[in-house]
Amino acid sequence: MTNLAASLVQNLKNLNAKERDHLMRFAYLGATQEYEKNEALWLSDAMKAALEPHLSKDHLDKEEEKRRCVFAGMDYHLDWLYAALIRTCKGEESGPLDDGSECSDDSLRPIIGIQEDLDLLVVYADDQNRVEILCIEAKGDASFNKVQLARKLTRLDRIFVASGAKKNSDWLKCKFLLIAPKAPSFSNCLDFVKDAYPYLANESVSIGRDDDFFVPLKGFPESLTKVTRTSEHPSPTDTNGKRTFTHWKITKRPTKR
Repeated sequence: MTNLAASLVQNLKNLNAKERDHLMRFAYLGATQEYEKNEALWLSDAMKAALEPHLSKDHLDKEEEKRRCVFAGMDYHLDWLYAALIRTCKGEESGPLDDGSECSDDSLRPIIGIQEDLDLLVVYADDQNRVEILCIEAKGDASFNKVQLARKLTRLDRIFVASGAKKNSDWLKCKFLLIAPKAPSFSNCLDFVKDAYPYLANESVSIGRDDDFFVPLKGFPESLTKVTRTSEHPSPTDTNGKRTFTHWKITKRPTKR
């Protein structure tokens, strides 16, 4: 791993306070080393086999076999990703940083102070100073929400522009992937969501354009049940006229995909 990739990984590690990520790595991968010393144990072999065909084909050469996963973080906050990218692009790894960036749309600026995240953030690097970030969203029985995806693609694009990462596309690439038990009906993420947010119609937006964006979620149950609240008949109501739930039952969970 080059110094540039190592700097990005260290910046991502410095910000990763997500306890679920550390718990799952310990529980499922058996990671018992200190976080800073964990250089190899990031993803299972099955997960790497599923992701690697989706990596960029721009630099396929004899060095391809040296491309490897160097970081993975579950529920990784977009605020953290932006801070890690801007520090890496400016050659910094620690200390306060004020980039002075502004955005007229406060709800979708690079740093917004809420826990909006990616289900999984994965970083691959090779020995030729090339890094690729996979931004992954997952669904189980639910369908992908157009507005939610539009918001996330918008923020990600602004993050890569504002951090300077987009200007460094010769060494740093980013790809958006969806993981679910069944493939969605749309051909790429950007076409699916661009009418939900006008910014995404801009031709300069690059994230979400890939047509090989889908990864099958192996092992997800084909049939599930759910707990549903019910009411007596006729439905009792409270003083405000709202329905009061008094019972529950187990029903078959419909597939929304």
